[in-house]
Amino acid sequence: MTDIFLQLLPFFALLGCGYIAVWTGLLSDTAIANLTRFVFYFALSAMLFDFASSLPVSYIFDRQLVLAYSSASLVLYCLMTLIGRLRGCNIEESAIEAQCGVIGNTGFLGLPVLVLMFGDRAAAPVMLTLSVDLVLFGSLVVAIISANRDGRLSPVVFVTISKGLLKNPMILAMVFGLLWSLLGLSKPGPMANFLDLLGAAATPCALFAIGGSLVAKTAERVSVAGWISFAKLVLLQHRNPDPGHRLRLQHDLSLIPL
Repeated sequence: MTDIFLQLLPFFALLGCGYIAVWTGLLSDTAIANLTRFVFYFALSAMLFDFASSLPVSYIFDRQLVLAYSSASLVLYCLMTLIGRLRGCNIEESAIEAQCGVIGNTGFLGLPVLVLMFGDRAAAPVMLTLSVDLVLFGSLVVAIISANRDGRLSPVVFVTISKGLLKNPMILAMVFGLLWSLLGLSKPGPMANFLDLLGAAATPCALFAIGGSLVAKTAERVSVAGWISFAKLVLLQHRNPDPGHRLRLQHDLSLIPL
């Protein structure tokens, strides 16, 4: 437990640096917003492409993991939507609460933390869950809100969703990275160095930006935040009854060539 705490301590230190920078006025909210754009469109995309192009596609697309993650998340999504409606929330608010309850900050926070803990090989399952979050749940919440506002689910909504997915730099980075891997292409030295340099900026800049963005946040509805946090951290957790599961996972990760 101490080892995990010490490994995660630099992450929280970076969050704290971002918070202090904005709280003291050294950086403005606009600066943090621009830093977030840099991470989203450049640094994180470079990291995702680098990981996707370096891993076998079979390790990224695990059918059992997709079914397990998406089905468990969908069950919780429906449960949270129902509870939201029973609490008197409208459909849109219930859908947003459910969205917050089933997905996390996988790109900005989850990917760098797990890669630090388990090595680059851990990027494969993280990218898979990130894809499910972006494609399935990102599309679902848009469809629900649009259908509620328009009174029906028109074909225009699917066009809008498709355009949004095609413009998402994280999705594009993973898709092009997988194509690169499928074609068996190698990365030239300058290209590999470029991706390493740009991708390395993703983790510190993302954490710094998250910390800076917390200054403007207020806990106006603590009960709702507590419920969503409970759903995300407790209800969505899955405990595998097989004690050998973790050993097999570590063994499988060790077989992935880098």
